[in-house]
Amino acid sequence: MYWGYTKYLYREVPKRSLEHAQEEVAKAWEGCGSDRMRRFINRALRLMNAYRQGLSGQAALWVVKKQKSQRRESAEAMVALESAVVARKVVNEV
Repeated sequence: MYWGYTKYLYREVPKRSLEHAQEEVAKAWEGCGSDRMRRFINRALRLMNAYRQGLSGQAALWVVKKQKSQRRESAEAMVALESAVVARKVVNEV
């Protein structure tokens, strides 16, 4: 997430020369403050928790996004997600 954010910052600035581009790289690396870094870490921890609970890929991302306000992945959200996945499999098999 940090790497992606610094690339975004770098790409937003027009570069005039190689020296200017090198200066912008340094600014992009320094552009990520401690508050944003803390949010990146918290999101990574929530994703790891979702993976530990058996979710993968898009399901883990959905649960983390859905439960962002509670700062944890609830069992209710996981049950709802699991039932939706099972229902989708049943419909696809028919």
